[in-house]
Amino acid sequence: MFTEQGVNTDLFGRTRVVHAAFNAIQLAAGTNLRKAGGDYSPDDARKSFPNWEAERGEAKPAPRAAGDLDLFALLDHKFATQSLKEKTKSDYARDLAKSVKSSGHRNAQDVTNGDIRKWRDELIAEGLSPSKVNGKALAALSAVLTHAVREFGLPINVANDIRDRRDGPAPGKKGYDMEEARAILSATFIGTPKDISAPHKRALFWVPWICAYTGLRVTEITQLRGVDVRADGDTPYLFITPGAGSTKSGRAWMTAVHPHLVELGLLDMFKEVGGGPAFYVPYPDGTDLTKQTGKPRSQEAGVRVGNWITQELGIPAPGGKPNHAWRHLFTSLSRKYDMDKQHRDFMLGSGPEDAREGYGDFPPSALAREINKLPRFEVKATTWRPSNALATAQAARNVERRPLGRNRPRAV
Repeated sequence: MFTEQGVNTDLFGRTRVVHAAFNAIQLAAGTNLRKAGGDYSPDDARKSFPNWEAERGEAKPAPRAAGDLDLFALLDHKFATQSLKEKTKSDYARDLAKSVKSSGHRNAQDVTNGDIRKWRDELIAEGLSPSKVNGKALAALSAVLTHAVREFGLPINVANDIRDRRDGPAPGKKGYDMEEARAILSATFIGTPKDISAPHKRALFWVPWICAYTGLRVTEITQLRGVDVRADGDTPYLFITPGAGSTKSGRAWMTAVHPHLVELGLLDMFKEVGGGPAFYVPYPDGTDLTKQTGKPRSQEAGVRVGNWITQELGIPAPGGKPNHAWRHLFTSLSRKYDMDKQHRDFMLGSGPEDAREGYGDFPPSALAREINKLPRFEVKATTWRPSNALATAQAARNVERRPLGRNRPRAV
């Protein structure tokens, strides 16, 4: 039998099997004796024996109920077994709900190519761009169906290769030009006549300046806290961490502080504001910023900065993204002034293209050496600065959590 099953044994192993077989015969005899006496209760002795096929990795998966391929259950399983962001999950859930509304099918087995083509055409009719149709809506559904194929035996991902194949918008200007950048930075010394909170007034002043000299994504800036402004000896740096809210890559890194930002008083501002957030009304102490539901306050601050640029200043946003345009300008300037690409990409939060480039560390002094290559933005400055007054902490709105895909969460 061992030979037939491909099991290699030695003398000691075979002896153990003989003893185990003897014990099994005794247990079977005891079971038969109980039955002879009229006791037909479940045979607990059987539970002590391992499943041979399962132990050998040959057991066939048990058939699954149709509900196991519910799209939202699949989504939950995908995120329970992979290192993915909660925001990505909520985005996927939103798009899945739209696809279910279109097709009427929650079960992955019931979704057809025709359902997906119909939904794609509806998205196009809504005016969505090819990048949003493909990169968000269809990508969410396809990712969940692929998970069903890999994990739960779904025969095929019917969303595969169904795409919006229209040409995207014609390439245009990606970042601000220097004239636009100077106009925005000059306007920070004026601010806004609107009655807004002290943190948002600080955001209108400081966020464009930090964007211009770091190229960071706007929410990575608006979520900065005083504890994220650090120094290595005499070299200050900003610590970008998901602990402050989130980062696109899910990891932390450092970026240097340009000397002009120091002259403008950035470090003094953070010191006076204290360890909490500088650009939005703080949450109560102990709030886990990585588990907040709804739109983060840091994101709201970024939206306000973008609206100030486009609506109050009337400066067009390249690519429709007033804050992201700084990232393009920073990258262009880094090339013009020969900033080292590895150091630049590290400060932008981008992963290395070559695995070897990920070895070792990037000392703050080395980052400062590269950031100092960028020239100053020469604008007519004043001594005016927004107030560094602290804002009173406010709790986030309570949100009633409901099963994904059925009813949308309702603020209470």
